[in-house]
Parts: sequence; C-alpha cells; structure tokens
Amino acid sequence: MTFKKILLTTVFTILLIYLVSLVVLLLSSGGPTNHWEAFNPLYQHETWLFVFGYSLGYWGYALMAVLWLLLFSVVYQFVNKTFFNNH
Repeated sequence: MTFKKILLTTVFTILLIYLVSLVVLLLSSGGPTNHWEAFNPLYQHETWLFVFGYSLGYWGYALMAVLWLLLFSVVYQFVNKTFFNNH
C-alpha cells in the first residue's frame, strides 16, 4: 500500500512540476525562442537549475531540493487523503 502511495505521489509531483515549468516558460519574456522547447523536460530542467543556481549559487540548489521535497510531502498528503481514505 505504501509503495502505491509513493508511486502515485511521484507521478503527480513530476506532472505538477512539468506543468508549472511549461506555463512559466511559455509566459516568460526570456523564454525559449522556439515555443516547442517549453514542452521539452530537458530544457525545463536546465531552466530551473539556471534560475536557482545562478541566483543563489550552491544555496540555490539546496533550496530547490528542499522545495521539491516539500512539494512531494504536500502531494503525498493529498494523495493519501484523496485516494486512500479508509473511512
């Protein structure tokens, strides 16, 4: 049961990060010149690493990891209450 929760949480977290990255890249003025690049997960990943790494250095990478773990825990609570409610 816990494995299913973690797997479902991982899928939802990755999907949520992908969609937020997509919207940010499509709406940003300094975004990709070719809008199809916004749909590429590799381009999105490089963008997040650039944003956090360039602005804060090594602390930015640590902050990004903490924020992703926090997002994962919030999504885990949502998945647990929504799909695995035993009441």
